[in-house]
Amino acid sequence: ASSLIYPQSAMADELTVSSNAITLNSQNKKTFPLASFGLQIYNDDTAYKLTLTALEVGYRNFFASVLAGNQKGFARAIKDSGIPRDELYICGSV
Repeated sequence: ASSLIYPQSAMADELTVSSNAITLNSQNKKTFPLASFGLQIYNDDTAYKLTLTALEVGYRNFFASVLAGNQKGFARAIKDSGIPRDELYICGSV
């Protein structure tokens, strides 16, 4: 585990960094995955297939952009996967 400087929070009592995730040791033990699956400029069908594959192999952190234009395929894959939304991290650019 590495040491990081981070803002003090009433909820956080410790931040742990491992080789594949950052864990905020609080009451809910949330873990933020370091590896992210990035959606490039694919059509919706390709985004759907690739997102399902990424979920199947364990990705839980996604980087998406409105510029890619494949939000519908990505959203459909998330819904069809059955993985609870609160287990996923979806980051984006504006």
